[in-house]
Amino acid sequence: MSVQGPVDGFSPREWLRSGPRLLLLAGPVLAFFTLLCPWVVTRMSNGDSAPFTQVTHGLDWTIVGDSSQQISAELWNARLVLTVAVLLGMVILGSVALVRDRRLASWWDSATLVGSWLLILLTIAGVVQTLQITHRPRDVSEQVRIVTRAGLGLWLFVAAALITWVAALWQYRRSHGMDARPAVPGWHPAD
Repeated sequence: MSVQGPVDGFSPREWLRSGPRLLLLAGPVLAFFTLLCPWVVTRMSNGDSAPFTQVTHGLDWTIVGDSSQQISAELWNARLVLTVAVLLGMVILGSVALVRDRRLASWWDSATLVGSWLLILLTIAGVVQTLQITHRPRDVSEQVRIVTRAGLGLWLFVAAALITWVAALWQYRRSHGMDARPAVPGWHPAD
């Protein structure tokens, strides 16, 4: 007598087949949470007092008209809004794709691939903007020491965006390449 796994699609084998779909959902969710982590860390100190550390998160809104910024506040805020919108769209696409998997229209995987490319472009813009902030020249007295560096949240966001992009490529290849969907609805290749 042989023991068979569940037939309802919740077997571990089915979940492993859904790996790209799981990553397409997990990547944007992780990326959103990394926006809450530090992107820029500034430490100021002088010889007399205790050091002061200022942390800027990925979701921090920049005040328009602040002349102390090296980058345009409008560009930072626009990138932030677009990033949150793309992440929300990718979470919706990933959620529906995970639930409906083989019953999706053929354009669905192309849409997730385009969304992941948009996320990569916004990630590159975020890295450039953050590096502009951390490498801007400062006019300070000799007694005050200021050190600015990119925070861990930025690099975790880059990793999450890359995970999303790889998952989108993987799923696109599965659905349009050698592992393509069957032409007949309800037909599944033998394992």
